[in-house]
Parts: sequence; structure tokens; C-alpha cells
Amino acid sequence: MELLVVIAIIGILVALLIPAVASARARMRKATCLNNMREISGALINYETSKGRYPGYIEPVKSVSSGSPPDFVQWVAGSAGQEYVGSQFQRVASANDRSSSRVAWSAHLLPYIDRQDIWDTIQNGAATPDQRLLKPIGLYICPDDTDITSAEGAAGLSYVVNAGAWDWDDSGNFHGNDDPNENGETKENGLFHNLVEGNTKSRLSSIRDGASTTLMLSENMHKNPVYSWFGVGPNQLGEQHLGMVWVVNTAPAGDCVAGNSDDQAPFGDDCDEVTWPEDIPFFARPNSNHPGDSFNVMFADHHGASIGMDIDYIVYQQLLTTHGAKCVDPHEDLGTAPTGAILGFRNAPALSEADFE
Repeated sequence: MELLVVIAIIGILVALLIPAVASARARMRKATCLNNMREISGALINYETSKGRYPGYIEPVKSVSSGSPPDFVQWVAGSAGQEYVGSQFQRVASANDRSSSRVAWSAHLLPYIDRQDIWDTIQNGAATPDQRLLKPIGLYICPDDTDITSAEGAAGLSYVVNAGAWDWDDSGNFHGNDDPNENGETKENGLFHNLVEGNTKSRLSSIRDGASTTLMLSENMHKNPVYSWFGVGPNQLGEQHLGMVWVVNTAPAGDCVAGNSDDQAPFGDDCDEVTWPEDIPFFARPNSNHPGDSFNVMFADHHGASIGMDIDYIVYQQLLTTHGAKCVDPHEDLGTAPTGAILGFRNAPALSEADFE
């Protein structure tokens, strides 16, 4: 009888212990994810210090042995369904070679995360298939990003940078700063820009609203697999895969129905893994698989935080803009006064930490 009592007590203690252990492991995975982001954030700061600007969320890469015209490198997807598994890069020389070299911010960061060896291989164009094959980089993978961790050899990327306002129309046309009819990309709208089609470059001094209230980096695990830490393919927009963006809408669609370029899925909702059009910023926002309905972020001053999925969307917009009072709607005509949602956003009161942490 006494033995049965002891066994029952042990069973109760184990039942109580298992959830505690699971919770502790979840906290450790979340902490590991934030530590990865802290290292990446430090590398981005070092890049900005060295180059005098932040990298583009996509930016072309020339081969070091290029002639005239120069050769560029581009991403080649792996097998359908898991394109970041077995993906590689190749050297190209064609009339559209520069525009097809859509290399991610994370690849440009390689020399700053002690992977100069990989960067040298990329710049040299690589001669053999094995050298061109892209492999996982542990720092770029959050342990809770099960889409990547469940695919052996996946050269995935769990993190996204602040790409500012969504800069594409519903037909996939880029509203860059050289567009004569649109406001396009501006330094006030975000930190990381398209340096393939555009030429807007931001640096730390571009942040007028305070580095401690401007997001630099977040995690996002709701991502289409057609990308890798190297970048995206020659016909892809890139901003949806590699960045988090804000849209000119103070209340984006909350019903998981993608329709227009001012729609965005609710924070934390995977919308039952719906297939999203690439020219709509449906999942181009922070998200995580961590318990507690929150996601990790790093700010431009290198401090990290956990933000709740219930963050007010205007507050989220303010966290992405570097000078919210001067931000623009990329789709409005040049020279016109701001109207509608963008006007209300520009006039929003200044942020305090209580608004988002």
C-alpha cells in the first residue's frame, strides 16, 4: 500500500514537472532567438559604421573578377515546396544581370558575422556546384522557426529588417524615389531600402525620431519558402520575404483575406497558411512561434525587447518610420499634400515605451 502511495506521489510530481520543463525550454528557445538577433543587430551597426549606411533589404553583388559589362550573382531556388533546401547562387552576365542580382541584407552582412569565407566565395562567383550550394547559418535561424528547422539543410532566414512603407502597387510596380509620379521610397519611411531598383540609402543619422524607438530587426516565421538568407530570385520583389513593412492603413484587414497593397494579416495569425500574392504585404510584418503572444525585436540603438501581438497598428507604424512627421504615402503624387490615413499617422502623438513594451 505504501508503495502505491509513493508511486502516486511520484506520478503527481512528474505531471507537475513536465509543463514546467516545457515552459523552461520554450523560454530558452526564445532567449536564443533574441541572442541571435542581438548579434545580428551588432553586425548591422558595424556595417553602418564601416559603410556609412545600412545595407539594402536587397542589393546587387558584382563578381570581383567582373569584366565589362560586369558579372553579377543571383539566387537559384531549390526543389519546389522547399526552395531554400538545395538552393544555390550562380554568376550571370546578361542585359538584365544587375536587376536579377537581388541579394539580401543578410548576405551582405556575412563579413560582419565572421563569415568572410562565404562572402569571398560569393564574390568570386564560385566554380563548383558544391561551392555554390547554400548551407544553413545557425545565427540566422530561430530555434522556434519550425518551417526551417524541420527541413534538413535549409538555408533559411528567421529574421526581417525594417523596410519601411510597402513600395509596390497591386501589379508589382516599384514606386522608387526616381518615379516621376509617385513619392516613392524615402529615408523617413524606414531604414532598409531597395537598392536594386532604387537608390535611397539610410544611416543612423537619418533617424530623427530616436534610435531607441525605431525598430531595426524582428523575427518573422510566416514566410513563403521561395527565398533564402542569400536573397530572392530575379523575378521576385524581395520586400515580402526579407523585410517588415507598414502600410498606409490604420486598420489593415483583420480577416485574413488578402486583396490590396494596403492589406496585412493580423499579428500572430498565420491565416491557416494561406498562399499570399507576392505583390501584397500580407505577411511582411513581425511574428513568432513563441508562447505568450509576443515577438522579439531589436531597436536601432541595439537594445532588445519583446512586443505583444496586440500592439496598436499606428504604434507599429511609428516604430518603423525614422521621422514619422515627414513620412509619405508611396502611392500619392509628388508635391501633393498628404491626405487620409497617412495624414492621421503623421499627426499621431510621440511614442513612449509604455505604448509598446
